[in-house]
Amino acid sequence: MSDEGFELAWTEVQEGWRVLASDGSDVGKVEQGVGDRESDIFEGFEIDVQLMGPDRFVSFEHVVGIAEGHIRLDLSPEQVKALPEQHEVPSLEVSGEKASLNERLRTDLHETAGKIDDDWVEGTGKRNWFSRLFGGR
Repeated sequence: MSDEGFELAWTEVQEGWRVLASDGSDVGKVEQGVGDRESDIFEGFEIDVQLMGPDRFVSFEHVVGIAEGHIRLDLSPEQVKALPEQHEVPSLEVSGEKASLNERLRTDLHETAGKIDDDWVEGTGKRNWFSRLFGGR
């Protein structure tokens, strides 16, 4: 990697790119970027630091460079291994007045899909996905 730091944007990083510690040693691979691509809000990367171990989360604050095929961190190899485990980010709750039509539709569809799935699991037979989707109970 050149001394310039960021040759590419975080949105260009691909799964499997190498993760380099501050000393240049290879400490893992990128699993995925964490953030909102549409708004270009970068939170960090989910990285795999060991075979069969939990993925770790590295905050954007520790990413000091991105170039083709790898990212560079300002952390030592030991600090990388001590990063917190990556957990599923809860879905964003969107208030009705501030939400766009697209956000409201996605939220409604997500809730409906959850109810449909619950009906299948409960196996009541009294409610089917069609009636739940179109308001029948």
